[in-house]
Amino acid sequence: SGMLRSSPADVAEYMAAMLGGGTNRHGIRVLQTSLVNQSFAELFKESSRPNQGVFWKSHEGEGYYYDEPNIGHSGYDYGAATEMWLLLNSRVGVAVMINQDGDAAEVAMPKVLRLLVAAGRQVALTMGACCHTDGTCATRTQEECRAENGRYQGNQADCGSTTCHVPQPAS
Repeated sequence: SGMLRSSPADVAEYMAAMLGGGTNRHGIRVLQTSLVNQSFAELFKESSRPNQGVFWKSHEGEGYYYDEPNIGHSGYDYGAATEMWLLLNSRVGVAVMINQDGDAAEVAMPKVLRLLVAAGRQVALTMGACCHTDGTCATRTQEECRAENGRYQGNQADCGSTTCHVPQPAS
């Protein structure tokens, strides 16, 4: 295998798109839905690698379940390690990126999740689709949406299933 070097912002955008079914946090489709679904599919049920898909691995049954389905991906190379997890019901993504090779990020992730998961779930529950005047959609809190002169569609409303209309000028 190889290694892809990314910034924390790149990793966050990728996780948001995966959790959004291929739509990024601005409501723009950046990945095909079929590609997202295929990356989540469990391919090796009958092999020595249970719960393993093309890219993601399920943590169910390993002590990392956190009361909901979650998947992750990790990797490391000389001088850098990354661990990414997606909590699928809460739609929360967490990444640990460390300037150290080996399993340091993997060891840190359960500790980081224990600290962040409650706060992350609370944030996810208070965010929803925000329709902008140009017809685009972005995931925001109600206050953020209001500050952007958007129309808030409700907590947990999803940009992937929300149609934002461009307001017609008054005649």
